[in-house]
Amino acid sequence: LYRDATVLILDEPTAVLTPPEVSELFSTLRRLTQTGHALIFISHKLHEVMAISDRVTVLRDGRVVGSVLTQETNTQDLARMMVGRDVQTSWEKPPAQDGAVVLRIENLSVMGDRGVPALKSLSLEVRAGEIVGIAGVSGNGQRELAETIVGLRRAASGAIMVGGRVLTNAPPARMLAAGVAFIPEERMTMGVIRD
Repeated sequence: LYRDATVLILDEPTAVLTPPEVSELFSTLRRLTQTGHALIFISHKLHEVMAISDRVTVLRDGRVVGSVLTQETNTQDLARMMVGRDVQTSWEKPPAQDGAVVLRIENLSVMGDRGVPALKSLSLEVRAGEIVGIAGVSGNGQRELAETIVGLRRAASGAIMVGGRVLTNAPPARMLAAGVAFIPEERMTMGVIRD
């Protein structure tokens, strides 16, 4: 921008932003368009595309499959254009049953790659038949948590129990034997999973 660019291409600019930061970015982008800048906003987050764009062009397999005015479409139509069929966005499911505790973490503290705490006294439990979601902006301890559970990173303190057995700082082979697997967010990095 300081070089007077008139066309700005943003590829997934909100990937690591918090909701308030996204709002601030969008305000800035709107101000840029008011001063004559042209913007291309690339994202798979359809609610953000709907919030910021004037017109949406959808690509599938490297080809344009449609271009619509944002005010004349919705996220369901955009999703259909993206994948080539109707997309189910909600599912009926029965409430989780309270099964036995399979994984228990108590007061887990872990150091990050830069030598500063990545996790501080984290406690949680996961029961059989249950899915527990871990949410947070990238870089807030999710990777360190997963790596510590499966033995790829050492815990500074606290306890990890699988099936009632204390396995804190157990090596990956022992975690695999206990029935724990790990599929990392980056497919080219090390995971812990049976063939």
